[in-house]
Amino acid sequence: HHLSTAEFEVIKQHCIDGEVMLGDARYFETARAVAREHHERWDGNGYPDGKKGTEISLAARIVAVADVFDALTSKRPYKDAWTIEEGMAAISSGAGAQFDPDVVAAFHALMADGAIESIRQEVDSRSL
Repeated sequence: HHLSTAEFEVIKQHCIDGEVMLGDARYFETARAVAREHHERWDGNGYPDGKKGTEISLAARIVAVADVFDALTSKRPYKDAWTIEEGMAAISSGAGAQFDPDVVAAFHALMADGAIESIRQEVDSRSL
């Protein structure tokens, strides 16, 4: 089932809703940027604002990579989990289009160092 245009508009609203829920406090400035911008794309084809490259906050560029990797490599009611290798390949293929290539390179370095697996194990142990 593919989303209709109207359904996709509702999905896109979650970025703005998240930003609004965080309120106006200066303390949440970075969190608001992440909430609003985590579906923006390096090439400018994302949403909700069509930001491009470094117009997107660094925090949101980092979260975009982590969010997609987690979504791909986690089991969902509508799909099986991809392998780590498949998830990394998808992240790599998005470098320069969907993702900041420098963030992708840093993600690869963290994967090579074992940091990503440590985080996954920590998250999994808290989910039980």
